[in-house]
Amino acid sequence: MSEVLTPQTVETKSGVGSKGKPWTIYRWSFSEGAKAGTFDKKTSDFLSQNIGKPVNVEIVQTEKGKDLAGAWPIDGEQPTLYRPKISIEKKSGDDYMRPRNPGESRLIARQACLHAATRLLAGTGVTDGAALATADRFVEWVFQEDVGVRHIKADHTATDVAVEREAVLNDKPANQVTKDVVIGLLGSASTDAKAVLHSYGLKTVGDIQGKLTEHAAKLFIEASNQIPL
Repeated sequence: MSEVLTPQTVETKSGVGSKGKPWTIYRWSFSEGAKAGTFDKKTSDFLSQNIGKPVNVEIVQTEKGKDLAGAWPIDGEQPTLYRPKISIEKKSGDDYMRPRNPGESRLIARQACLHAATRLLAGTGVTDGAALATADRFVEWVFQEDVGVRHIKADHTATDVAVEREAVLNDKPANQVTKDVVIGLLGSASTDAKAVLHSYGLKTVGDIQGKLTEHAAKLFIEASNQIPL
């Protein structure tokens, strides 16, 4: 979400990446106490031209700190925000890019959906609880569209969402008996049941043997119309 800040000072640092491409990061400090960095020279140049003057600033929290995604005049139109390219390591044999684990995938989705919900509802006077509920609905829609199945029923309650969230955050590796049951059901599993495994990055028997979790197994078995373990 954008905020009005006053650019004060900037520090720059340059270097060369692993592929020989030069880079420069601009670390800005604002009079209000905020600090953020950007690799975008255009954004930094704009702030340099407006030192001591209030401007609109978009700061995004990331794993490595606060990114300065954009800056524009108070009475101006928000530009396309800067999004640095992120390299994701791919293991040999992978045919697509995927998060490192299901918990991380859902956490990323929740963060993005919460941001979208707060922007959508800004200025409407809704409560924090209503904004969180909207974000949760966004998350479930994203996963439904992505894999063709919905882990929480369409008419889910706040309790259903809380149970699912707790299961994802506290998931544990499945034992060998559970893995054998899941593998045994693969031949007769429906498209929706297999989509559950795919949504957790489990596309082969090797994946199931190495990465199956209790929660993913439970969802798969339920989608297969079998009695849960």
